[in-house]
Formats: sequence, C-alpha cells, structure tokens
Amino acid sequence: MSETLLHKPCSTCGATLHYQPGASSLDCPYCGSQNEISTAAGELARFDLTSAMAGEREGELPPERRLSCPSCGGEAIMAPQVFAQSCDFCETVLIDQDTSLRRFEPQGLLPFGVDEDQARDRLRRWLKSLWFAPSSLAKLARPKHRLRGVYVPYWAFDASTQTDYRGQRGTVHRVSRRVQVTRNGKSQWVTRSQNVTRWRSVSGQVERDFEDFLIQADGGLEALSDRRFSSWDTGALEAYNPDYLQGYEARLYGMDLVAGWQAAAQAMEGVIRSDIRHDIGGDKQRINTLNTRYWNQRFTLVLLPIWFSEFSFGRKRYQVVINGRTGEVRGQRPVAWWKVLVAALLVLGLVGAALVIASQIEGLSLLPPI
Repeated sequence: MSETLLHKPCSTCGATLHYQPGASSLDCPYCGSQNEISTAAGELARFDLTSAMAGEREGELPPERRLSCPSCGGEAIMAPQVFAQSCDFCETVLIDQDTSLRRFEPQGLLPFGVDEDQARDRLRRWLKSLWFAPSSLAKLARPKHRLRGVYVPYWAFDASTQTDYRGQRGTVHRVSRRVQVTRNGKSQWVTRSQNVTRWRSVSGQVERDFEDFLIQADGGLEALSDRRFSSWDTGALEAYNPDYLQGYEARLYGMDLVAGWQAAAQAMEGVIRSDIRHDIGGDKQRINTLNTRYWNQRFTLVLLPIWFSEFSFGRKRYQVVINGRTGEVRGQRPVAWWKVLVAALLVLGLVGAALVIASQIEGLSLLPPI
C-alpha cells in the first residue's frame, strides 16, 4: 500500500465511514458511534498569484496508479484525474495524499448539502421539463441508476481592478421625416416617424473588486465546460478536511494555475465591460478601448460538490451535473427528432387551418349586402 494512502475507519468498530450531506460528524452505520469532523477556524489559505505564476508550468496529469486497499487487499486503480475514490470491492474510501501529484493542494471545500435521493428528484424534474427529449431518458432518475458524488476542483481568484475606458453614449430620439413612396402607381410624400441614435464621445474609469471568482479546473467534465451554475455559496467554504471526502470521488485539477488565471481574466473582462456600459449610461453604449490594471491578486484551490451522471444515446455520450449544495441541474441531452417533426407538422397544420378560416371570413365580407 502507498504510504500516502489515507483510510479512515470507524474509531470504535473499524467499519468504513461515509459522509452524509449536511452532517457534522461521520456516523457509523454499524455501531452508531459518532466520529467528529474537526473544523479549522480562520480564513482559508490564499496565495500571491504573481509569485506563484513565476514558477514552472505544470505538465500532464499523473499516470494511472495501482493501489492496494488496506481493508480487503484488493487492487484499486486510480485514474489520472482522481485522488479519492471508493474501493471497487469493499467500498473502503481511499485517498491518495501524494503531494507530488500536483503542485497545489486543496485549501478549502464546500461539503455536500444535497444527498443522492434529493439530487435524483431534481434530475427527475429537470428531465420532465425538457422539450423534445427522448422518453427513455426518464430511466436516469430511477434509483437503480446511481449518481456519482464528485468533488470538483475550482480555482478561486481575488483581485482588485481599475479600468480606464473610452467609448460613446448613444441617445435614441424619435424624429419625423418626409419620405417619398409609390401607391397605386402614383408617387407621393408621406410623414413617417423613426428612431435616430445620436452618439457622443465619453471616457471614464470603473473599479471592481473580485472575490472568490471561480474557474472550473477539472477539464474532464464536459457538462461543466461551458455551463456555470448560477451560484456557489463561497461564504460557507470550510478548510480542506479529507473527512468530507469519505464516500465520494475527488478529482485533481487538469487546468494549471496560469491557464486558470487566463480564463479568469477573460471572464472578469466581461463583468468589467458590463460595469463600463452601466457607467456610460444612455440608451446605447459603445466601448472603443479599455485598459485594466490588476493588484492584490491572490488565489486558492477549492473542491466543490456535484452529483454526476453519464449516459449513452445514439452512439454519443452525454453528461448531467447537479449542484451538490443547491440541487441546480446543468447538462447535455439528446433530441428526439421525431418529436420535433410531429411538433412542426402540428404547427403547420394550425397555421394552415388559420389561413383557411381567414380566407373564408374575407370571402364572406366581399358578398353584396342583402
């Protein structure tokens, strides 16, 4: 067994412990003893971004590891992107604490607050809300279809910014103009109203402080790559404690710090542009140039909980993720094109019927009065 392999059994009977969402202790399902989870007081450790990025960039994830389970002696295979999982044979929780796996270790996490049954219920509601989804997707919410509880790595960045900008403020005015038109073969002048935008050059400065700006750093979860949950309660972040990983999978970051900051800076610019447009005011805004200065840049690595499901349909694989704190669902899903076709035919039928009725009404209106 690797010397860095962590396994925490029950302190009374030695049974495997699993963390139950929302609990403050690891309760043994066999002897009932409570194994308290120690919580560290104070703020999470945060590090200077500039000095950290001055080091060498990280390469590929570590290779697949073969570890010996301390409970049953079975061979556990850890994928490159994983550092915590359950034994396939006895469900003993195995946590690889080898510090050479990646340059930075997690400093904080949000424990699971939504259990598997609650996550499955949210998944069921989400599936029912999908238009044109295959009916067979309903089986994903059945109890026999297990959801995987996964702690996903996120970079959390802090930064103060000040941005100088130049742009234009547009004010919309309603004006009347005389235009020449042709009616019944004759040319005539008519008055028409239209919107005209008048632009005025502006410049200014906006400031924004970012705190715990999250960038998903796993890289292997496609369902999270282009979809962000609406919120994470980062104010509830706790100091990293492997006790919270008991019974769940935890993943290493695949996006290194430099790439993470590049993604964060790009996303921050979108927020700053929104601030600039608000500062410009008016009815319309144009941003010609902007120059942003950053300082007080810090970062930390945190683990955030999701429930994860993956399925195949039509020779393609799809992923669904559920926020382990709020139950919010995000995911990919296939489309049943026969349902789209039926809906399109139904709409065309309704439009056709409306046109027939309209033509009949018009024909009646042309009849001479009696």
